[in-house]
Amino acid sequence: MYSTITLPPSLSEVKGFQRKLFDERYIPLADLAIKTLAKVCKNRYNQGMEIITESREETISVARDFASKLRSGDVVLLSGELGAGKTTFTKGIALALGVKDAVTSPTFTIVKEYRGESLWLYHMDMYRLSGDIAELGLDEYVGREGGICVIEWCKTEDFHARVFDVTLSYEGEDCRKITIGDPRKV
Repeated sequence: MYSTITLPPSLSEVKGFQRKLFDERYIPLADLAIKTLAKVCKNRYNQGMEIITESREETISVARDFASKLRSGDVVLLSGELGAGKTTFTKGIALALGVKDAVTSPTFTIVKEYRGESLWLYHMDMYRLSGDIAELGLDEYVGREGGICVIEWCKTEDFHARVFDVTLSYEGEDCRKITIGDPRKV
């Protein structure tokens, strides 16, 4: 079961957001309450959810929050149409890990490695590849201690790690629906 949360584009629109959350009853929220609400939303990533973002910046913000739930050895499988925001989502994870380098799509390099403050980020793109990760020699990255593995267009399920499925889809010109599945051990 998923919860749907539409993030307000700015704090000036929080009143409308509050009405949605509290059955049209206006409940004034101080900054502390807004931060608490954000933490509640953030903690729900482990329960599976759908989030609507209305800008690239919001997508990055959601990914940063999601990354706070990741731990060494985790695998994030990203799916979605071309241009749906998979690499943008990865940029948010990279920011949360403290990666200083610019994150770009690994379409032609297959794997890009980025050093974060305490964990590595291994960003893979399987779009142009056939075969499973082991056949391609990429299994050394999956579930590796000291790193997080983000894989776009993954066609295999043969992992020995905690796996998150994240799907990005178009909901309008700048809007994206991000579906974050429950973590699973594969």
